[in-house]
Amino acid sequence: MSGYYTVHDNIDPTKAKMGFAPHATSNKRNVATAFTPSNSVESLRWELTFLYEIYQEVRIYTDAFYEFFQFFGTLIAYFYVPSYMKG
Repeated sequence: MSGYYTVHDNIDPTKAKMGFAPHATSNKRNVATAFTPSNSVESLRWELTFLYEIYQEVRIYTDAFYEFFQFFGTLIAYFYVPSYMKG
């Protein structure tokens, strides 16, 4: 978000917060509301694997094709994605 500062409050990691505020010379408005993402880190971890890159290149966007790649990508991510990114 260009023109904004990112503010992190991670004093209590179980209740971590993140906010955005325009910097002093920005003419942008305050960010008033946001939403909580519906996807968990766990469900998106497979996007860090080579299978996701293949999925993006093939561009067959059917549910079955996506589920196939997501299933095997999740298995690969479980073993090969660094532990700090495992959520």
